[in-house]
Amino acid sequence: MALDLQESGTFLRPGPIGRGLRLITGLVILYLISPLTALRPGGIFNLGDPGLWIELAFTFLLANKVVNVGLGREFGNWPRIVVVGLLALGGLGDYLINSVWWGEIITLVIATELLLVLGYLGISFLVAAALAVPG
Repeated sequence: MALDLQESGTFLRPGPIGRGLRLITGLVILYLISPLTALRPGGIFNLGDPGLWIELAFTFLLANKVVNVGLGREFGNWPRIVVVGLLALGGLGDYLINSVWWGEIITLVIATELLLVLGYLGISFLVAAALAVPG
């Protein structure tokens, strides 16, 4: 039984199954965030929806990677700090304008975060599927 050694740090290009899974994952992500593109006044989010909190936690955890890889620079924890700051400012702005913590401003901040992070991931999966990127 011969051992096939490859150069250190290299991955094989994905086959049809890997490319198909990347294509399906990218399309599913973009389909799931498509309602965010039709943001209406008054918001589209429900605080009682556990899916919203899961999406927010997921995008919050991925914010560093998306910004660092997307811009090609290491920013540390600054992307997460910016997200938390924008959420706090959005909630404060809604409270000062409408006397509610959850209004149009914070909805816009959340929709923007979800669109940027998940949109980047969806498009990157499609590009990875089209170019058969290893890894």
